[in-house]
Amino acid sequence: MYNTLGYWLVGAALVTSVPAVYYYTRVVIMMVVKDPSRCVAALPDGERNNTYPQGGTVLALALSIAGIIAATIYVSPLMGFASTAVNNMAKPVTIGTAPSQQPQ
Repeated sequence: MYNTLGYWLVGAALVTSVPAVYYYTRVVIMMVVKDPSRCVAALPDGERNNTYPQGGTVLALALSIAGIIAATIYVSPLMGFASTAVNNMAKPVTIGTAPSQQPQ
């Protein structure tokens, strides 16, 4: 039974991935087209967006790489911080209880 269900799930994934590949391929093609559209070409030079459009992406990539490197170098302090946080969350809650009812 489980093998049959697995085959159906794989088939459904394949069938639904075909339109997704088509859609995202079109998006990528539109991103790398060299010629501007007629609407953009008709704009005066001052109204076109001449800034670097991938600036945010490059910044996010640089911050991600810096975070990975920092986490690799400073793994011991990060694990100590995580351990302390987990230990603090594991303590029983004593807010609103009488002192005689607090867990020992």
